[in-house]
Amino acid sequence: MAGRRYYPTVRLGCLAMIVGLSGCAGGFQSPSPEELVGQRATQWAEALMVQDFDTALEMTTPGFRKSPRASRYRADFAGASWWQDVSLKWVKCEEGEEPLSCEVRQIIMFMRPPAVSSPIPMPYDTTWVKLEGNWYVFNQ
Repeated sequence: MAGRRYYPTVRLGCLAMIVGLSGCAGGFQSPSPEELVGQRATQWAEALMVQDFDTALEMTTPGFRKSPRASRYRADFAGASWWQDVSLKWVKCEEGEEPLSCEVRQIIMFMRPPAVSSPIPMPYDTTWVKLEGNWYVFNQ
């Protein structure tokens, strides 16, 4: 008799644990390509704003980093020190489950030298490509 009272309690406990675990597994969703690229694009722009050119350069394609243009990367983005803030406007990826490229528009708020009383918004468009599972900003 004692076994019968114990059995339903154990069965309900196991059932609750299974439902709880499946709820945890079902609740986790990996970020969409648009979310991943948006995060990378924001990190890239923030690195440029603080003049962290090494981090920003690491977010470019491996081919670009090996090219002669990579040595001029710091000069190409020297004006990024005037950037005050960056916000993501939109990310548009190729159609399909696993897109290989995305277009990104960010709005960069910058101060125009020599002195401006308020930041000026500037749209800034980039292309991001997926290579070997990683997203990189594409520089020509």
